[in-house]
This record gives sequence, C-alpha cells and structure tokens, in this order.
Amino acid sequence: MLWVDSRGNDVTLCFISSQNVTRLSPEEFSISTTDPEFSGTGLKVASKVRVSRIVTLERRLITRRIGKLGINQIQQLNKILTTTFQL
Repeated sequence: MLWVDSRGNDVTLCFISSQNVTRLSPEEFSISTTDPEFSGTGLKVASKVRVSRIVTLERRLITRRIGKLGINQIQQLNKILTTTFQL
C-alpha cells in the first residue's frame, strides 16, 4: 500500500508479480526468498514489485492484508518512485 486517503475510503497499491522475476526493468525491484525481510512480506515465492504499475482502489475491495515490506524494501520502493516519477 502506497497511500490511504484521509477518510480511509481509497488505497493506492503497486502491482507485485512472481512472473519473470529475474528480468527487471528500471521501474521494478525483486524480493527474493533469501532476502532477510522476505518472511514479513507474506509472499510465497520470489516476486517483483512493479513500481510503475500503480492502482487506486476502494478500500472495501481489499479483502485481506498479505504482509508488508521491510525497511530496506521500502527504501528501494521510495528510490524507484522518486526516479520513475521524477519526484
């Protein structure tokens, strides 16, 4: 989750995929099973975060939280967000 609106009705998310994890674009980063923070993500297999694939949904459409990114993963996310969207 990247953002929750002040009323809590909407959330903004990045796509996560387990496909083609070894092929990354500059707008993606991988989360490998050997990553020390992997267990906290709730992912079952190595995956990649597709930072340029962002969607905003109504919170009621989210049925459960799988996990969360660790501190180092959030730093990677922030770095790619800054570069990709020229923030």
